[in-house]
Amino acid sequence: MKKGRREEEKVKEWEERFKQALENDLQMPQVLAVVWEMSKNEELSGVEKLFLITKFDQLLGLGLVEKKTEEIPVEILGLVEKRNKAREEKKWDEADKIREEIEKKGYKVLDGEKGVKVEKV
Repeated sequence: MKKGRREEEKVKEWEERFKQALENDLQMPQVLAVVWEMSKNEELSGVEKLFLITKFDQLLGLGLVEKKTEEIPVEILGLVEKRNKAREEKKWDEADKIREEIEKKGYKVLDGEKGVKVEKV
C-alpha cells in the first residue's frame, strides 16, 4: 500500500507543477514544458502519464486524448501494464492470470503488432 501512496504523491506533484505554470499568467511555454518533462519522467508509469496527460488536456483543450464512447478504467489499464511487464519478463503464467482477471472484469485484451489494445466485452 505504501507504493500506491508514493505513486499518488508523484501524480499530485506533477499536477501541482502544471497548476502553478498554468496560474502563472497562463505561461503556455512553461505549461507545455511541464507536460513534456512529465512525459519523459521514468519514475511515472505509463498509466500515471496517461492519467496526467488526459487531465492536462482537459484543461488545455488540445485534443491530445480523444475520448472514445467508453473509457477504460484506470484499474484495468493498471492490470494491462502489469501484464505487459510480466510478458516482458517472460512470466507467461502470471500474464495469463492477469489476462483472465481483466476478462472477469468485462474487458478483452488484444495483442497486436502495434501493441496491446483493450476493449469492453
